[in-house]
Amino acid sequence: MQLFVHAVIIGGTLSASILTFGPVSGAHVNPVVTLVDAAFGGLPWRRVWGYIAAQVVGAVAAALLVRWLFAPSPVEAARVVVPADPAAEHGPAGTRGPTRSNQRVKHGGVPDHAEIH
Repeated sequence: MQLFVHAVIIGGTLSASILTFGPVSGAHVNPVVTLVDAAFGGLPWRRVWGYIAAQVVGAVAAALLVRWLFAPSPVEAARVVVPADPAAEHGPAGTRGPTRSNQRVKHGGVPDHAEIH
């Protein structure tokens, strides 16, 4: 459900942006839109690279903003899943790793069985 809510919010934001800035910029939020518009004569080719540069900068800024908004807290980031039994690290026969039944969450990133040298 959380993914659906995020998708609706992002879709609504994109729709509002297109409706708001469409009359000004043609709503070029994607380089393909810019290239197709130029190919059909709606945008001079000399302006295409400026549009694409602005789109890439905007995409990177948006990705960094989303990363900052949804970054885990330091406590969550320090959470590590370690096997409850070091001998069971590879899981039961026929599996590729630990199963949920033989794992526990450890804070601070240091398993109980870690040796300090």
